[in-house]
Amino acid sequence: MVGTEKGDGMKNTTLFIIDDEKGIRMMLKEVFERTGYNVFTYANPFDAKMAINEKNPALILVDYRIPEMKGDQFAHVIQEEGFRIPVILMSGADKEEMHDKIHSDAIVEIVEKPFNILDIIQIVEQNLYDFVNISE
Repeated sequence: MVGTEKGDGMKNTTLFIIDDEKGIRMMLKEVFERTGYNVFTYANPFDAKMAINEKNPALILVDYRIPEMKGDQFAHVIQEEGFRIPVILMSGADKEEMHDKIHSDAIVEIVEKPFNILDIIQIVEQNLYDFVNISE
């Protein structure tokens, strides 16, 4: 169940982190688990896609440049399959430049790498809060 209070740590909420850089995956996993989330990490989008039905993520953080499929393509694919999961795209490119490249309305936010940990926590919590309140 997704929490509905902004900043409540969204206890027991599941997040997916998809990034081919192990260091990024492990750092984000540790940060979000300490905040109270259930976190599953994936090095590629195909493994993450296969786990969606079983793990039921409330939000997905995905790197733009992952092997085999770009992050926005992944967001589009899961949306086409009927999943309503907000996706936050992480990228080393400029945020404005990325807006021009993104072709999926499943992307709710673009976060530039490197990012501040406190900022990424706030962005995730705000998007979860917004998504829950819009969906109700």
